[in-house]
Amino acid sequence: MSRAFTPPSTMSDEDIMNVADVRRDVWTGGFKGLGIGLGTGFGAHYFGKTLLPRSLFPLKFVQGKYLVLWTLMGGSIGSFLGASTAGQNSKYKMQDVYTRGQKPREGYQEIQMGAAVPADPDEALRLRRAAVLEQHRQVKEATQANGAQANAAGFQGGKSY
Repeated sequence: MSRAFTPPSTMSDEDIMNVADVRRDVWTGGFKGLGIGLGTGFGAHYFGKTLLPRSLFPLKFVQGKYLVLWTLMGGSIGSFLGASTAGQNSKYKMQDVYTRGQKPREGYQEIQMGAAVPADPDEALRLRRAAVLEQHRQVKEATQANGAQANAAGFQGGKSY
């Protein structure tokens, strides 16, 4: 039996419904894209055959086997675009599902990812501001130290000879 019918115990009923909704959205988007793509491919072949000059659409492409090629190519491209667009539009439903039940990070992963971000957004904002202010203070001190060294060496800024 498929794993889709036996979800992990970390998922709530709401999570299971969200995953099912996203899956359904992807499938329906793919079929809608398939229908639009088949129609577009057929229309492109018909338009090319009837309205374009023969120099742009040679006589050999008027044959029926190229109609099938254009139609199926349009259908496959439309199906891909429809499914991927539906998935991108529905991914907000899956945000919590990925992080729930994951294994805790090890030391190496935390080092690679940087310091662990606090769960509280206000605390994270406060820490970011403190880090930026500290960096700004260090740059300012370094600039003042360089300026003091230059003045001690006899540099007179602003005068050119």
